[in-house]
Amino acid sequence: MPLQSKTLYGIIAVLVAVLVISSTLTVYYYSQYNQTLLNNSNLQSELQSATSKYSTLASKYNGVASSYNSAEASYNGSVSSFEKLASVYNSTSDSFLSVSNEFNMTFSLLVSAVSVLNTSDSAYVNSSKVLTQLWTQYVMVEGQYNQISTSFKTILSSFEADNNVTVQENIQPVSLSLLSSNILLNFGNGTSIWYNDTSIEPQWNLYVTTLFITSGNVNATYYPEYAEHLVTGIDGVLNNNTASDYWSIWTYNATSSWQMAQVGADLLPMYNGSVYGWAYCGPGVRLNPSCAAP
Repeated sequence: MPLQSKTLYGIIAVLVAVLVISSTLTVYYYSQYNQTLLNNSNLQSELQSATSKYSTLASKYNGVASSYNSAEASYNGSVSSFEKLASVYNSTSDSFLSVSNEFNMTFSLLVSAVSVLNTSDSAYVNSSKVLTQLWTQYVMVEGQYNQISTSFKTILSSFEADNNVTVQENIQPVSLSLLSSNILLNFGNGTSIWYNDTSIEPQWNLYVTTLFITSGNVNATYYPEYAEHLVTGIDGVLNNNTASDYWSIWTYNATSSWQMAQVGADLLPMYNGSVYGWAYCGPGVRLNPSCAAP
């Protein structure tokens, strides 16, 4: 009996311990779940506020840009019309600078968010959509400002040559820092898409760029311990473990040849003129991003 009692007490002790551990884990994961919901809610609120402010500034910029177009249309080569045009151009540059600064703040928030989210998280869907929409809007605004700046520089050079003067007025265009990259998506079924001359931000990595060109249509799991995402699907094409078909990353190096990447997309920096490829291929043909047979 004493032995049975000890055994019974031991079993009860183990069950109690398991119950305590289970309860603790339940409380922990429930807490983590609530914290995730809170973080997602805060992120949504921050994004709405930031994108609203950006949209307001972009709208004001469009109004200033229209004023420049009107001033350019009325420019007749006289000193007074040039002074008016130069003044409006400076205002346009100041307005674009405000838009750029607000864009960079908002975009940094978005990139920081999607860089650590699983694609199954609720906040990811909204963040990735806003990421693409905001970047597309900004590239359009940047392109518009670049045209205005190029046009004004031409007028400035002509005005100085015609009047044999050097304009001393402080006319400083906003420096544009967008880069350009080329990315290949090969779906392994004969379909390949090149995203050539894709406008990118300095400091982007391949993962963020892939989110942009696919409008967020990427399946991935984030692993904090490695600070990387495991990409398991692009544009609806998912890894097939049974057939050993999966997405691989390729880099185009200085020797003009494709090499399989040795690190994940999060650790591949984008730079001006960079060339990367995603390939969905099966075993035995994974020699290059064209999925060619050996």
